[in-house]
Amino acid sequence: MVIKNVDVSDDLVKKVEKCIDFIKGTIESGTSGKSGTSGFHYPNPIIKVNSKITPDIPYLLLHRDVQVNVSFQNVSWFIHSVPIYLKNKIESKELGLYVTGEYDVKYILLDVEKIDKEVSSDHERFKMLLTTVLIHELMHAVLDLSNHKDYYNNSSTKNQSSSCPFALVHKHMDRLELNKDYKDWREEAYANALTLHLIEMSGKKKLIEYARNFMINQDEQYAVGASLSKISCIYEQTDDYLKEKNLKENNLTKVYDIDKWNKLRRDWVSCVKHIKNNIENKVDLMSQLEQLENQIRAFVRSQHKR
Repeated sequence: MVIKNVDVSDDLVKKVEKCIDFIKGTIESGTSGKSGTSGFHYPNPIIKVNSKITPDIPYLLLHRDVQVNVSFQNVSWFIHSVPIYLKNKIESKELGLYVTGEYDVKYILLDVEKIDKEVSSDHERFKMLLTTVLIHELMHAVLDLSNHKDYYNNSSTKNQSSSCPFALVHKHMDRLELNKDYKDWREEAYANALTLHLIEMSGKKKLIEYARNFMINQDEQYAVGASLSKISCIYEQTDDYLKEKNLKENNLTKVYDIDKWNKLRRDWVSCVKHIKNNIENKVDLMSQLEQLENQIRAFVRSQHKR
């Protein structure tokens, strides 16, 4: 585990260092020690680097036997192989970012000053929010197609920089086109669902309650992750989600039922928008969400059989 400080105060660095054993324990217990946590280590004190982020550790692609079983438990692999940088003012509202750049360079940014302000400098809540944000960013690595090159083919995204934020607010979402709306919202929802599942598996009751409440109060695309986590075995379906991400849009009119696919995505986005704002109908909406998840999964599986 590599953590480096770009421009965070010494006091906040020390605060992060005090949280690492808690983060380690959460991941170890949440994954049942099945994903390499026995080698979990970190430099203490945290390394100070120049203001320019230049990841100097080669990114370690998942080895084949791990790639075969896409799982939330693989966070234990990525926490070893993806450098973590502490940096202030990542972007306007974001607490963390998973960044993938050229030549398979991956790293995570954590805005610990913003996290500290979010919890009013309370150490206990800082520890829980930092843990939630970091695991969420690691889940983006789990869901990154380029980390599974032996089993998925997505050359169209190779060597293109992108990032996945863990944010408090995204005001612009309603202006996005359907496919981008769906793509972005679904990624954040799945990352939150897997994060919450791992935290629940850790058995840490205070952290479970804190993480769930925090997610519920985020914007729709994040908040729905708390609902997704309740769907039976959703955490076992990450392989289907990666296959879904790997659908080639430019081939849809040839081998896919484009009208059906558009309707499924449109219905999913509509359902997500209503889950947070219609508490009184939550049972019905959860049933609708689960039905849509089943339909999307069946559609994706049917296309991969062609």
